[in-house]
Amino acid sequence: MHKLHSMSVSLLAVALYASPARSHEGNAPLCPSGLSGPINLPADDSVHPYSQYSDEWWYYSSHLTIDDGRELGFVQIVYTSLDPSSGAPIQYVDATISDTKTGEYHFGGRQFAYSAATYVADSFEFAIGTERVRGGNGHDVVHSEVADGSPSTYVVDLSLTSEKTPVLHLADGYIYYYSRERMLAEGTVVIDGEVHRAFGTTWFDHQFGPQLVELSTVQNWTWIAAQLGGSREVLALVVDKQDGTQELIGSYTDADCTTTQLGAGDFTQTALGSWTESSTCTYPFGWRVTVPSKGIDVQVWPTIQNQDIWIPGMDRYYEGDSVVIGTDPGRAYVELYGFCAP
Repeated sequence: MHKLHSMSVSLLAVALYASPARSHEGNAPLCPSGLSGPINLPADDSVHPYSQYSDEWWYYSSHLTIDDGRELGFVQIVYTSLDPSSGAPIQYVDATISDTKTGEYHFGGRQFAYSAATYVADSFEFAIGTERVRGGNGHDVVHSEVADGSPSTYVVDLSLTSEKTPVLHLADGYIYYYSRERMLAEGTVVIDGEVHRAFGTTWFDHQFGPQLVELSTVQNWTWIAAQLGGSREVLALVVDKQDGTQELIGSYTDADCTTTQLGAGDFTQTALGSWTESSTCTYPFGWRVTVPSKGIDVQVWPTIQNQDIWIPGMDRYYEGDSVVIGTDPGRAYVELYGFCAP
């Protein structure tokens, strides 16, 4: 019941609300500035020492419109870590495409570089397989080639410019986490050899630190990053711990770049259904998110049900292009981790 209802709502929401606003094109960013204190930007955009920080990732989730009117969700995530078997430095990248017109989801497989990432002051630069990422201080360029053996292939080239102030989410000595929650995305997407102009918005995350200490206490998490109308953003992250406790981390950023930090009691995130991907993997599906102090009461529905990233024997998690309906319509990405055993 939940599955059928969620898919019909998703398709309706795509039609009504999916097109990202092409705001501030060619203009200066709205209210850019760096962070200082526990996270210092742009210095902390850079790769951090492997000996000091166990895991690190740079994450892009994009909502794109191409010139034929098609809506695409695009994810590219770069990781640096230590190989658990050898202890040697390693880099890898996952990239996905969600094509709401065809209802197809594409993940081309994880690509690796068995070397340490190069440190570049105040910025970063990666070349891993077919994937290229470089940037810093809110001006980034990404290249991705997503081919999973299906008839369609996608080559994505985007230039990204942050329109708003970076937002600090967490800095507790183990995890350091900030976002550029609204970046203007412009470029091209080549689909089966045909070049399309693309524009839209991107949410950028960077997380680093001796994270394995804290991540070892986690059972699962549901991360919802929503870009709402009127150039506003909401983060709603719920972490279930192995000891039965729960941690809520969230934020609301208005059009003027003023961020309100949200914790337990400030927002709710409630799963509305679930779907079973396999005998060992059941994901929640559809969420109600409320921020009472801001009058926000919305539902978040993935545009495609199965947006699973699976690297057999290594890793499994979910990155879902989604729509937001209710009091504050918009677009979102949902990450689900820890819902597959083991």
